[in-house]
Amino acid sequence: MSYVRLKHALSALALESIAQSAPSSAVTAMAAYARLSRAGQSVSLGTVARDAAMTPAAARRALDGTGLFSAAGGGVALAAPYRPHAAYFGRQVARLEDALRMAAGPAPRGVPPEVRFGAALFNAGLFFEAHEYWEDVWRASRPPERQFYHGLVQAAAGCYHAEKGNAHGTAVLLRKAREKLRPYAPRHRGVDVAALLAALDGVRPAGGPPRMRGASQEARPIAGIILRPGGTPDGGL
Repeated sequence: MSYVRLKHALSALALESIAQSAPSSAVTAMAAYARLSRAGQSVSLGTVARDAAMTPAAARRALDGTGLFSAAGGGVALAAPYRPHAAYFGRQVARLEDALRMAAGPAPRGVPPEVRFGAALFNAGLFFEAHEYWEDVWRASRPPERQFYHGLVQAAAGCYHAEKGNAHGTAVLLRKAREKLRPYAPRHRGVDVAALLAALDGVRPAGGPPRMRGASQEARPIAGIILRPGGTPDGGL
């Protein structure tokens, strides 16, 4: 259960940050801690604060607010239930930093925010978070866009299952994603749908725990979603 709580806590922070296109103080402090810590062990609060360009008091407040950390003398450490998942924590925080860098970049012409921000999560390897983000968009949308966003939801979920090594979930979800996205090829709303379909064809389950602390660029099941400037907000080139 500690892994599930950690996953959902980090997901909530990712979705909150991507909506602002900027890291929160919590993300900044967590990223500093992840760079400095080994296996979730204690790090001097002053060292974390310097790395995060924050005051020690601000860093303490930010980390305490996540509910994921505990005080350790003059330092800070992942709370005991989450330490076995320190590699996952480091990887996800590093990927969130990648996603926020992408989201903060120049907006391609004709690519709506809901596509751009979801693609930033997806391309950073935050597949669960991309699924959660696009699920809200899908549920609020109407035809003909509804099927397009549903396809993106299932593509993200399929890649999440692939990274976890779930062969059945990967196959079922990616088949459904391809069926829903195919009518929108070659491009739609700035997404190179043809390239995405080809990439989804090559996704294979991998699985296994993260191998390196903070390894945001470790092998992923898919390269990413290609965004290209569009001529109009509701169509491809």
